[in-house]
Parts: sequence; C-alpha cells; structure tokens
Amino acid sequence: MKRMTPPLCVLLTVSSGVFGQAAPADGVGTEGAAPNEIADVERVPLAEVYESRELLGFGLMVSREFVRERPELLDRVLLQLEADLDEVVHLFPEAALAAVRRTTIWIELKGATNGGMSGRGMCCHWSADWLESVGLPREKAGGVEILNPEDFLAWRRTQPYMVLHELAHAYHRMIGPDLPEIVGAYEAAMEAGLYDEVARNSVEGDKTVRAYAATNHHEYFAEVTEAYFALNDFAPYTRKQLAAVDPAGLAMVERLWTMSADEIAERVAAAGMMGEE
Repeated sequence: MKRMTPPLCVLLTVSSGVFGQAAPADGVGTEGAAPNEIADVERVPLAEVYESRELLGFGLMVSREFVRERPELLDRVLLQLEADLDEVVHLFPEAALAAVRRTTIWIELKGATNGGMSGRGMCCHWSADWLESVGLPREKAGGVEILNPEDFLAWRRTQPYMVLHELAHAYHRMIGPDLPEIVGAYEAAMEAGLYDEVARNSVEGDKTVRAYAATNHHEYFAEVTEAYFALNDFAPYTRKQLAAVDPAGLAMVERLWTMSADEIAERVAAAGMMGEE
C-alpha cells in the first residue's frame, strides 16, 4: 500500500517557532492547511505553470509566476542554488550523484502556501498520493522544492547545506524509505541518547538542545549525511566529530552513499518509489 506521506521539510527554529531546517519539531506534517489560489495547478499542463530548465545536471521546474513577478529575486536564488549544487557535485560519490541527479528541483515563489503546504524553507516530497490529495502535481513526488525563496537565501548563515539535506531525503526515498540499516542505526543512537543534548551553531553559550537528527530516521539520515560530507548545524558538526560520537551512524551513511551504480539500481528497483510519480 502506498503511504500518503507529507513532505519532509527543512526546518528552522526562531523565536516565532516557524518551520525551517533542523528544528526539533515534527518536521514532516503539513496537512490541513487551506489551499490557495493555485492549489489546482495539476489540472492544467505543467508547462503552463512551470518553466523547465537545467542546472549542473539537475532538472529544474521554475514557477512561471516567479519568472514573471520577481525576476531579480529568482536570479539570486538560481545563483545560490548553482553554488550549492556545485558543492554537491564535488562532494557526492559518482554513482550516488548520478542517482541524485534524477531529482527534480521545484522553485516556487509562494510554495509555502500552496495546497497542503504550511512549512517554510525547503522540503522533499515523498508521496504522489499526498500531493494529489491537496491539489498539487503528482509529478513533484521524489522532488525537492524551494518553498520560500526569501528563507532559502536568508537562512544560509546557520544552515548552509539545506540543498544537500533535502537531496539526502530524495536519495533515501529512492533506495528505500525504511531501510533496516538506517532504522537500526537511528534506533541504536536514540537508545544510547547520543542526540538528546547537543550543541547547535545558532545557540549561544553552553546551552544544549535535542538534535534534529532525533526527530525520526528520515531526518537522522539527512543530518548524518550533512555531517559526513560537509557541515551540520547541530553537533556532531563534522565527519570527525561524527566518528567520535556516532561511529555506527557514520558507517551506515558511508556504506549507503558509496554503493556501486549496480547496487543503487537494485535498491531503487526493490524500493519501487521511483515509479510512484
């Protein structure tokens, strides 16, 4: 049975408690929001609503409303996205990168208020059925979306690897949403309390918080991926720190990101998620 799973969102904790990357909130639920004026976008041809582009081997679907109404803001978003994707291209192993490049990146001007969306920042869409249920295009399933362009630009000081984080979700979806390797590493880390009280780059002094990786095994995989390849905004921040704090998590993420092209293809076929769109 297909699961109607809401998108996994990049979360941010600020004083107002809004959703963004790496906040210790539920992070996946956006159901129940009232649809806006373009919630029925799937009822018209996508080409009438989105402009298809390509950037560093990734397919983009850019809101024509964005192109028309805020071209200067779109230019800034695309410039930053190119820089982010350039890092991804150099960080991800070749076989995994080829798989991740199958991910479409959707760029919206008002995505945070479309259909069932109520988050901010970015998200990865997991369920075509959920998208359809809130009046959004099924084609977004498996894709990464920039929901709010202002957030995407403004949150970079503390969350520089938003794009990598969301692409990690997309890869996770491809190779299997509930892989025993990921679930097992997550449950072991939770049982050991490894992520209960950690430092965060936006928290001053010695105060500790519950890591966003503790939210669920989906966010655990994405957060550990950030630390492994780049820099996370919660401790452990780096690969070296990850090795010291959560060696099982490091071994898991290293194993899954360094699989051969054939093994990735086998996992993708077994997961059966790529045909859901």
